[in-house]
Amino acid sequence: MQKQGYLNIQDQLELLNKKGIIINSDQDSKILSQINYYTLMNYKNIFYEKGIIHKYKQNIFFKDFYTLYTIDNDIKILLLKKFKIITNKVSSEIIRAVCENYGFLESDYLNKDLYNNNFIKDYYDFLLQYDSKSKKYYDVHGFLPFWILINNMDFNILIKYILSFKVNITKQINLNNDILLYSIDLYKNVLNNEKTYDFSKDNIKIVDLLKWFDDLGISIVDIKMKYSEILEKIQCLTEDDIKRVSGIEIGGRDDVNK
Repeated sequence: MQKQGYLNIQDQLELLNKKGIIINSDQDSKILSQINYYTLMNYKNIFYEKGIIHKYKQNIFFKDFYTLYTIDNDIKILLLKKFKIITNKVSSEIIRAVCENYGFLESDYLNKDLYNNNFIKDYYDFLLQYDSKSKKYYDVHGFLPFWILINNMDFNILIKYILSFKVNITKQINLNNDILLYSIDLYKNVLNNEKTYDFSKDNIKIVDLLKWFDDLGISIVDIKMKYSEILEKIQCLTEDDIKRVSGIEIGGRDDVNK
């Protein structure tokens, strides 16, 4: 197979046209001057007819890729807010569970017999070296209380800490290990500005994460509305297409437009 060389914007539009995607030269050239071609084409899965790779649906406009890209960015912003709420909520539960079951002193929560690895000790040393507030507290009091460690953790670090326990502490705080592992990957996707709307791992779709949010009492109405917006703004897509890539069921186009 001949190696494909660099494609300029005009080449990219011609390639899209050969794939049956409807092009508006002026409008789409402007889009491609702002957003990388490969970034936008990363959203192609939902446009495949019944999920068949490289078999595109009919009546797809290139601007539909851009529309999906912008909606997905909105979903990322909403997810970041949810992850922040979850971090605060789960942090409180972890502090309670660890202190009630193992103790709150350094000798208690740093006990290596509780863990599969040195994650918490390494994090403790990291804070002393790089976090000025933690270092100042340690210099004054000679130790770091458990709540300081937990309150310095972002979502990714917090979940890694939870998963480092030998005992299944997740049962004590009503969490599912599979969902936690999936949520770490999705969280990284959000931070790395990768697509989220159809992201799945080991057959866990974003709908499962939204159910977790809902179970924790965190509203998911705003995110579901964004999935409805996909159906509202991209005419070639159906509710079945959205369900296929995300697992989310929304009303039909008539319901969306009411």
